[in-house]
Amino acid sequence: MNLKDQYRALLDRNARILNISHLDLDGAAASIIVANVFNNVKYRYFRYDEVDQFLRTTDLSEYDVILLTDISPNDSLLLEDIPNSFLLDHHDSALCQHNPENNRIVLNGKSAALLCKEFFESLYNIDLSYLNEFCTVVNDYDMWINNDVRGWCLNELHFKYWSDVFRNRFIDGNLNFNEDETNFIKERRSKFKKVFKETEIFELETINGCFVMANEFVNDICSDILKTGSDIVICLNPRNRNCSIRVADNGIHIGQILKELEFGGGHKQAGGIREPDSIKFKTKLDILENLLHNRYANIRR
Repeated sequence: MNLKDQYRALLDRNARILNISHLDLDGAAASIIVANVFNNVKYRYFRYDEVDQFLRTTDLSEYDVILLTDISPNDSLLLEDIPNSFLLDHHDSALCQHNPENNRIVLNGKSAALLCKEFFESLYNIDLSYLNEFCTVVNDYDMWINNDVRGWCLNELHFKYWSDVFRNRFIDGNLNFNEDETNFIKERRSKFKKVFKETEIFELETINGCFVMANEFVNDICSDILKTGSDIVICLNPRNRNCSIRVADNGIHIGQILKELEFGGGHKQAGGIREPDSIKFKTKLDILENLLHNRYANIRR
């Protein structure tokens, strides 16, 4: 049996599927692709640090397939205990889990939504071209290309609707925003300008970077600070204790570093940590700063 036959045997389009995806724009977009391919799907969305616990403690016996998109367990052995699991991810820090013979596909360089669309089109010889523009816009935002402003708009609408409503709203890939959505986006642009102006920026002691706190507009705040010459921006959301880290294109692969430290993961220029305990969080940041200072002379103060 070749790989395509193996995949089709597991991923029957009428199978009872649990789609586990990342709680962000790309994760929701990946589940939109899934919704356009399969007929009987339930959806769950998680942050990086939540999926392992879910897989360990949840009875998954009612599903024929556990399909993970845009997210991988930190403990790769968890999937070995789920024989009917299938992984489609694009995060650099998950590349070590790439194993096509065992239904684990991790390919970086494109968004998870685009990866899923191309994979299922090829697997089933189906036409999902009506989702091309939608996936291109999501890819532009998720991969930090930022040439299409609609990516930013979709991300804001994801925060407005959250994943389940967002999935149903954009199920057909139509990017024509209605009047309510257009007004919401305008309000968000105005609010971002105000929030950014009021954001306190704390310089790190040993490296050319800074620490900020924000519970919204994290990508935008980090992006604008990086444009001023910082090599790294660490942004903590004080509400949920999620920490987003963004770096300039300076030879640092933050996703791999976070994976190495077992703090989190991500991409070359974008990664994340979640540590609810304030003391442990401070310790992790100190360890990260020391590593960057010792390893990368070009970003030292």
